[in-house]
Amino acid sequence: MNDYLDAYSIKARLAPAALAIAPVIVLIVLAFNWVQPSLPEAIIGLAVMVLFFAASNVARRLGKRKERQLFATTGGRPENRELNHLDKTLDERTKDRYRKFLAKQLEQPAPTRDMEVEDPDEAAAFYVQCYN
Repeated sequence: MNDYLDAYSIKARLAPAALAIAPVIVLIVLAFNWVQPSLPEAIIGLAVMVLFFAASNVARRLGKRKERQLFATTGGRPENRELNHLDKTLDERTKDRYRKFLAKQLEQPAPTRDMEVEDPDEAAAFYVQCYN
């Protein structure tokens, strides 16, 4: 259940779906008698919730399809090198702080400068985990 209600899902799935389904919700609120709700109103309310969830899944599938197309045209998933020891985007102190925090979260040691030179693939695997 956590996979469906994390911050990413709310921002990237549910928010766009909410915008898409908002006119239907407004129609239901304005068009039906809510003083004495009956079975049709309950069914319609349930149907709207199901449509809301379905729309979020459709939005996700379309996004995944677009992501595959984008990765195919750009040569794959972009690499995040900001935390790499050789990258100069961030200062060393900031990178060290981020690496320590992420190593603690992942329960894995962060690669050292020597490790990045000796085994760049293993170091890259650590950084991929950091960004996922």
